[in-house]
This record gives sequence, structure tokens and C-alpha cells, in this order.
Amino acid sequence: MDQFKRENPDKEAHEYQTRLDETYRRIGQLYNEATFYQVVIVQEVKDLLQTFPAPGLEI
Repeated sequence: MDQFKRENPDKEAHEYQTRLDETYRRIGQLYNEATFYQVVIVQEVKDLLQTFPAPGLEI
């Protein structure tokens, strides 16, 4: 967003809103891509925790 503001200082410019929309779209894509790894890590931790015996639940 900082880069966008530096490159587009005139809010009245013809292409300002189009460029702003595209910037927000790219930010959203980066956010979604960056959080995908969390799902994988949580699943791996769950799988790992299931390998440990639970005290008092020995069968």
C-alpha cells in the first residue's frame, strides 16, 4: 500500500480508483496465500499429538 501511495499521489487522477482496486486485489491474494500454510501446520500438529499416549487412557 505504501508503494501504491508513493506511485499514485493524485487521488483525482483518471486511473486512481482502478489502480487502487487492483492493489487491494493483490493484497487480498497475498493474504490468502500467506495463511494457507497455517492449515497445513495445524493438521501436522494434530497428527503428531495423536501419536502420544494420553495418560489415564491406556487400552
